[in-house]
Amino acid sequence: MPAASSSSSQQPRADRHHWTPEQVRALGVVTDLVTACSVVYKVGKSQAYARFRAGTLDFPAFRSGRMVMVPVAPLLRLLGADAKGEAA
Repeated sequence: MPAASSSSSQQPRADRHHWTPEQVRALGVVTDLVTACSVVYKVGKSQAYARFRAGTLDFPAFRSGRMVMVPVAPLLRLLGADAKGEAA
């Protein structure tokens, strides 16, 4: 029997290679760097932090303690959608 997943209480996740604007909006106001890079670049943790260190992200990101956080609204703009659920 497969083990129960503990991710049910975390942010909604989507397939790493296809995020819809609705799924991105469901992340809330901010998300973590790895999720943001999954949405925009379809890359994982190593590439996400490499882009952050190199300063090559196409969206704002900021440190909050040990975490790197990203506002969701700029991600939606990169996807051609706005934060209110309308196409841009």
